[in-house]
Amino acid sequence: MGRGDGRVYELLRFGARDGGETTVYLVRHPLSATRTSVVCFPEPTRLDHWCARERRPEAIVAGFFVREPHRPLGEVRIAGDAVAHEPIAEPWGARRGCVHVVDGSVRLAARAELGERPPGDLVMAGPPCSSETGAR
Repeated sequence: MGRGDGRVYELLRFGARDGGETTVYLVRHPLSATRTSVVCFPEPTRLDHWCARERRPEAIVAGFFVREPHRPLGEVRIAGDAVAHEPIAEPWGARRGCVHVVDGSVRLAARAELGERPPGDLVMAGPPCSSETGAR
């Protein structure tokens, strides 16, 4: 369903192998009108409250975290600087899927494809991703 501003919303139902179902909410944003960046909260924060306070109409949770002490699970970089995080065990860390944002350009890639100190914002956001498996 379109909203007249280029955004398209879809709701999909998927059947799981165990007989259960899950719902996936999909929003497509027009690239020309979308700004992307990574924000790392120092403690658990309700995203809807943050969006209202910061006057951001939409945001998504991109990564995972561990508790005690609260920190991202997997690498996070803001403006090229690494945030304190719990590393992903090798060999999986280098294969982990990342969202990488540089000057508004968004790329999805395995961590190993992004270099040792990638510029811009980065979050390890997904399962292993590599050209060997064809997953992207």
